[in-house]
Amino acid sequence: MRIRGGHAVSTAGKRRLSVAASSALDAERALVTVLDMPDVGDAMADSADTSAIDRIELFSDAVLAIIITIMVLDLKIPTHAIDQGFQEGVLIPLLPKLAAYALSFFRIGVNWVLYHTLFRAVRAASAGLIWHNLHVLFWISLIPLVTEFLGENPLSPIAVGVYGFILFCSGCAWTLMRAYVARQTAGSRSSEARGSLILTRAAAAMLLNAISVPLAFVSVYISLTIFVFVPSMLLVPQKRPQ
Repeated sequence: MRIRGGHAVSTAGKRRLSVAASSALDAERALVTVLDMPDVGDAMADSADTSAIDRIELFSDAVLAIIITIMVLDLKIPTHAIDQGFQEGVLIPLLPKLAAYALSFFRIGVNWVLYHTLFRAVRAASAGLIWHNLHVLFWISLIPLVTEFLGENPLSPIAVGVYGFILFCSGCAWTLMRAYVARQTAGSRSSEARGSLILTRAAAAMLLNAISVPLAFVSVYISLTIFVFVPSMLLVPQKRPQ
């Protein structure tokens, strides 16, 4: 033990102070190391967002599959088809309904393709995305109803007009959701330019569907042509902006 300035300092006490100082330094270094590591919470949040996006996409797939199933269940062979022969008993009664089913199947198939293309650009699941998605699915879920109406009245301006109105409403909902995703994923000029082209095409499809409603009372054939043209236009590949 040594005496300095009236205070006694033992050798053991010095050792304890040295060990405490060393432990504090090690703890400080460990804290700096932890702070420099990637945020585990952020990684878990990214994983959770990916999982939530996948659930939204799977839910949409299931709804679209159910909608197609409902439409095909509406196709029924006439009761006395065998007695009347194939042409009179099956072909003539079923042909308009089959044509309406094929048209709606094509439209929903295009929606399914567009869904998967859109969700590749989605970065995070949000309440806004969920509500926009439900809005789109609501109008698409009404397609079986107007498909049956159109199949039973293929040359009726009212049936064609109602069908066009539902397509217009679903197109509006889709354009709104596409615009929402574009705002969420805004980044580089190329991505913004491509998003602008997609939105322009969606707006053009929406406008054509709107025009088909009044045109049905002029000529149902013009409206039916629009119904086929719009999804075909949406499937044409776009050139990526430089």
